[in-house]
Amino acid sequence: MRDAKTVLLNTLTEVAGSAPTFVEIRADGFVALFSDELNALRVAYHYRKKKVTCSHRRALRVWSVTVRNQ
Repeated sequence: MRDAKTVLLNTLTEVAGSAPTFVEIRADGFVALFSDELNALRVAYHYRKKKVTCSHRRALRVWSVTVRNQ
């Protein structure tokens, strides 16, 4: 699990241009939080062929990207 999270974190950092604030791997995909909208949108676009939700979490002041495997 640790290796999978490291690989995902490296991929997200490469795609977004900066590291996500938080990453959680789930059985059906993952959730990543970014402090910048542009970084979140880059990740959402990268995973556009899967089920992607990108939303702003005002209370946390972060952008959330949820990717679900189909």
